[in-house]
Amino acid sequence: MTPHDVAFGFLEVANENMARPVRQLTEAKGHILSNHRLVSFGGAGGQCACSVAEILGVDTVLIHRYSSVLSAYGMALADVVQEAQEPSSCLLNDENESVLQAKFESLKNQAVRDLQLQGFDEEDIVFEEYLNLRYQGTESGIMVSKGSNGWDFKERFCELHKREFGFVFEKNIIVDDVRVRGIGKAMERKEEFIDDQIDQLKAKNGIFAVGLDQVEFVKKSYWGNGSILPTNVYRLENLAVGSLPWFLNLTLSLLLISTSLPLA
Repeated sequence: MTPHDVAFGFLEVANENMARPVRQLTEAKGHILSNHRLVSFGGAGGQCACSVAEILGVDTVLIHRYSSVLSAYGMALADVVQEAQEPSSCLLNDENESVLQAKFESLKNQAVRDLQLQGFDEEDIVFEEYLNLRYQGTESGIMVSKGSNGWDFKERFCELHKREFGFVFEKNIIVDDVRVRGIGKAMERKEEFIDDQIDQLKAKNGIFAVGLDQVEFVKKSYWGNGSILPTNVYRLENLAVGSLPWFLNLTLSLLLISTSLPLA
């Protein structure tokens, strides 16, 4: 075996190891892989995306313009969560509702102060309220979130207990903890679904072949089975929307989607 064959063998093993859990997890949920697209991210994602897609039977790969820094980019856009919790030992009933409401407000104020120190304005903060509940005389607590129907903790607890354990009691319900999750909205993004965006781009710009004058350079690349072929390399920023750049050797019939794809 040549050094190229050995290196290519390592890539094939890596691709199989990436494809196997994707197939197992997806098909276990009843999804048909061929009906979906593969999203590539990470600095080396483009190197493996086409091969992994072929193994999975997926015919479309989506590569974001900033795919190589997607983790850092996502962290910058992510919401910031600040949680505050306080123990309790009261019964969940109408008499104690005002006491619990006061604790919620106190914890919200605490979360607001912490998030404001991180640069969030109060109008950009939303809250989720929880009570850690259990039946009196038992030790199995369930963290129950407040629903959209107001003070419906008892109903939601009974529903969750029934689903979790298969039964409910006619007993008092104890509040073990009061918890608030404050969420600082880092960025509100209102975008259309990806399919709609792609259809609009195709309709607006069309699909057309790129001339050889837009080839940045040609580099010999190894494609497996001992094949070392000349390959066109394009720069994404120099291509218009709808461009269809083909390799010099058209018998390969391979589409270069992104410059994040290492070719050699």
